[in-house]
Amino acid sequence: MKKTFLYVAVGIFTFLISLGTALYFVQRPDYDLATSRNVCQKCLDVSKTEFIETKALSEIVNDKDFQGKKVRVKARFRHDAGYIFLEDKGNKNISISVGFDKNAIPCQDTEKTLQICSGYKTWYDHSVEVIVVGYLGKISEESNQFQGGEDGFNIYCVEQVNPTEEELKIGITKFENNPFTIFGW
Repeated sequence: MKKTFLYVAVGIFTFLISLGTALYFVQRPDYDLATSRNVCQKCLDVSKTEFIETKALSEIVNDKDFQGKKVRVKARFRHDAGYIFLEDKGNKNISISVGFDKNAIPCQDTEKTLQICSGYKTWYDHSVEVIVVGYLGKISEESNQFQGGEDGFNIYCVEQVNPTEEELKIGITKFENNPFTIFGW
């Protein structure tokens, strides 16, 4: 009786491991390199309907004139253990917490590249150069569970993600080898 139970338990365990491995390879996410540097057209359309200045992060971080005012920023988007920041390209000591506006414009290609290259909403940490449109203000709890309620930069749309070839390779490798993607994590 004990041997039969052991054989059944080992058989079930082997079946589950095989099923999990098969699901991993069947459900494995793919990523189209051709879309990795696309510009979000919806984000560009915002610039056609209203004047949006392009500024370095260092120019707006402590400037109250940009509170609630849309501005285009070129910076590095950094994901670190669930915390997200924009860092000034010229000075890594200048950074600001980030959230996403509740009415953010969705751009599938740029958001996917942002996720893959920075690790945002995944298990790994990294950073990537971006062009985003947003404004200074309080970050909502819904958009950022760790930094909600803080003053920061609220992203209205991700206009473009500019990864280097190396950042793209590293991001794709980590993203495709994420065992949790079969569960939607």
